[in-house]
Amino acid sequence: MTLKFYNIQNKTTVHTPLFIIHGESVSEKGGFITVSHKHNAFPPLHYEVSDGFFKLVTHLDPGLNPLVISQYHGLVANGFPVSKNPPLITSTELSIYYQPLTQNQPIHLCLLIAKDSPATFDTTSIKKQQEGNDLNLAIKKLRVAGRLMQAYTNEQMLRAGFGNRTFNFVEEETNDTQFFQENESVIRNTIKIHVLRSRRTLSEIRDPNAAQQNEQGSRRGQLFDFAGEALRDYGAPFSTATPETPVQAAVLLLDSHWDKKLNLILAHAALGGGDNKLRLAIFGSHGVYSWPAYYEQIVPAFQDTTRSDINEVANDSNECSSYWECLNITNGAFMHEIGHLIGSPHQTYGIMLRDYITLNRSFVSREAICVRTGSQGKSPILPADECKWHRLDLLRFLYHPSFSLPSDSNDPSFGKDLKISGKPVLLPLGNSRALLTSETGIYAIEIYKGDLAYAFIEFLPLSLGGQGPQKEINISYNDLKSRLPQDKQEGDYEVHALSIDGNQSEFREFHKLINDDSNFIHSDFGLGRGQLTAIKSGVFGDINGGSQIPIVIFDPERVISFRIYWGHALDGIRVNLSEHQEGPPPVPVRDYKSSGGLKSFFKSTVSSFTSTIRSTVLFGNETGNFTDFSLEQGEKLSHFKIRSGAWVDAIQIITDRGRSSPMLGNTAGGGEGSLSVPHDYEIIGFYGSKGDWLDSIGVIYTHK
Repeated sequence: MTLKFYNIQNKTTVHTPLFIIHGESVSEKGGFITVSHKHNAFPPLHYEVSDGFFKLVTHLDPGLNPLVISQYHGLVANGFPVSKNPPLITSTELSIYYQPLTQNQPIHLCLLIAKDSPATFDTTSIKKQQEGNDLNLAIKKLRVAGRLMQAYTNEQMLRAGFGNRTFNFVEEETNDTQFFQENESVIRNTIKIHVLRSRRTLSEIRDPNAAQQNEQGSRRGQLFDFAGEALRDYGAPFSTATPETPVQAAVLLLDSHWDKKLNLILAHAALGGGDNKLRLAIFGSHGVYSWPAYYEQIVPAFQDTTRSDINEVANDSNECSSYWECLNITNGAFMHEIGHLIGSPHQTYGIMLRDYITLNRSFVSREAICVRTGSQGKSPILPADECKWHRLDLLRFLYHPSFSLPSDSNDPSFGKDLKISGKPVLLPLGNSRALLTSETGIYAIEIYKGDLAYAFIEFLPLSLGGQGPQKEINISYNDLKSRLPQDKQEGDYEVHALSIDGNQSEFREFHKLINDDSNFIHSDFGLGRGQLTAIKSGVFGDINGGSQIPIVIFDPERVISFRIYWGHALDGIRVNLSEHQEGPPPVPVRDYKSSGGLKSFFKSTVSSFTSTIRSTVLFGNETGNFTDFSLEQGEKLSHFKIRSGAWVDAIQIITDRGRSSPMLGNTAGGGEGSLSVPHDYEIIGFYGSKGDWLDSIGVIYTHK
């Protein structure tokens, strides 16, 4: 075969409708490549060969796509061959099977316009004369931009060894606008663009105080709120989103406008985030003029060296001096915000830094003259030259519901039938060691210095050659520290643990956290076992909310029942014990947020324990609404499941026989996690804080 394909084999199954093919010609170092659908499902597309290498994108229909890929002598200009009937060099056939994954959680692609907007976007006089700048053109450009993001992300996942997988946009069957060679009368599945007509006026949306780049702006996050408001006003599915049916939306603000006098891009913000109901990314349209509207324009747009004029359009970050550089920055930055939408933080390299300044390299085999660097152009562009999604982003995507593959259901590592939540919990063990636990499994541990993760440990799925996500991981301060770059090893660091159900726990000042004296209590606790060392778990909820509760200790051998006080949140827990003995009066409630904190509190209370324990102990508040849960003869407490956010919403008791109480409290509140302890340890008490209800809860545990 005289044409080699590096990232695809015949009859490979893919899940992206636009696919990038990387290849090399061993017959001829120049000329161009034409990719045609054998049954004329789509118009042919043409791509230059640079020093023997080529990159092409091809659109696919659901099912088998028989392609003919041919190399010709000659040149292409503006996406088409310069001469008619060019001489053929070589030709080969390649079939690709496209399987849409409509069951995956999609992203809704949207355009937001003010209620009195003219529905046009900023452009240059040259571009306006060539193509206009109306709403219909913006829709075409946004569709192509979405397909580029899908194709790029698929290639990155494939290179990481995670297979052909990418996110989907919501689609609809309508007139296809993505081919210049068609008259747009062909009906196909294409990206649905929701047009959101805001209740806000143009002057509100373009208020300088709402412009994110305005350092003196008093409402720099307001555009994010306006976008969320417009989505809810639009109706379903945005207005009906719940934690059980979350929605993802990426919104382009059509009314963005470069104000040269103010030196501001008005109606623009680059933000991504949201809550467990609505995940949202927003970006401005100030660079849309440089985006391709058709597939035939992709390569020409990424090589368009026309200089931008700041009298007409913005030079965002001073990196948009030419049209192709503006395309990189604005399309790439929009994808960066979509990265935030699907859970990625900022990284040390890649799209989630600012490496999208070289986004073009993933779609062209030759780079044009670059104003930003002064480069006269690079050729050929090889995979090593391209920008990337960070490895940690790709790991997050692997477990995200927008990226699932049908084959994942055969691997228990993915936990596709999970009905539990596994928020990671840190359990100090002493001697600068700790145990990370998660009921569902931890797939990555990130080690942060400042705002960025400089090292990580990954646990890949079994089907990808890994050992699978881990439910218990022994970690040590020195081991994690040694993984950091040498210049980042000074001082303490932060640890993040990621579980396969999408939960994440963050442990700041890690060394202090696992070695703080206040985490370790030395006493007999009145349990009749002699001197013990007990350890505090991490807490669920906000430890700084409400007033602190003194530790409550009980003998796990004598627990016969629990009484859970609950309403719209968890109010309190009463532990009932067998064989009542007279003991000292209860330790008075203290607020140890002040006067020495936790350490002084434990020193002042530990000495009060004696060899007797009350027949009942209360943690938190006693109310008139409660549920009792009794243990059977010989049955012991195993652990608790907790729902929490800014406070403790609900609790469930799990025994060593696998029996459980109902989840008691607000069962839809917060996120779920497990308050469990290491093997060979047992729970002997509680600590935390309370106000009108429990603001936080942790357990005290010791060796059995």
